[in-house]
Amino acid sequence: MDMYAIYIANPANFSASTVNGATFDTQLWLFDADGKGVVFNDNAVGTTGSQSRIDNSSGCLTNRPPGVYYLAISRHDRDATGCEGGLIWLSTPFRAVRCPDGAERASRVAGWLGSTAAGMTTPFSLQAQRAPQQATLPTVRRSTVGMRPTTATTRATYQQQRNGLRCLTRRPANHP
Repeated sequence: MDMYAIYIANPANFSASTVNGATFDTQLWLFDADGKGVVFNDNAVGTTGSQSRIDNSSGCLTNRPPGVYYLAISRHDRDATGCEGGLIWLSTPFRAVRCPDGAERASRVAGWLGSTAAGMTTPFSLQAQRAPQQATLPTVRRSTVGMRPTTATTRATYQQQRNGLRCLTRRPANHP
C-alpha cells in the first residue's frame, strides 16, 4: 500500500487511474486533508479488467474544496480501516466508484486490513493540475499506514500518528 500527498485544484474534475498502467489487481483510495475517506474504486467501471479508476462519476467529489488530498493505491483485498478498526468502505460492490459506505465511513484512515504480496511498481495516471505557488504538500511516508496495536485494550486507548494525520480514540469508561 502506497499513499501520496497531492494537491487537487478542482476536485469535481479530478480523476486517477491504473487502467492500462498496472499489471496487477489494484484499488484506488482518496482521502481528504484530515484523512477521511472521499472516494474509492476496486475495478474500473466500464471495463472487464482488475485495474482501478476514481473520478466524480458518483458525486463523491462534488463541492469539495481545492487542497491537499491523499491518494492511496493498494493491491486487491487491502482495505482501509478507521480509528475503531472497522471498514471505511464496504468490500463490495467491486465495479463501482463509491463514497465511504462502511461502518466507519466518517472516520480517519488509521490502518489497513488484509495482506497481499509485497513489491509492486505502481504506474497510474492523474488528471494534470497545477498547485498554486504557495501550496505546500506535507511529507508522506510510504507504506507505514496500517501498523496498529493488536490488542483490544491497547487499540481502544492509543493515539497514533499516520502520514501527518492524528487519529485519537476514546478511552473506555472501565479503563484506569
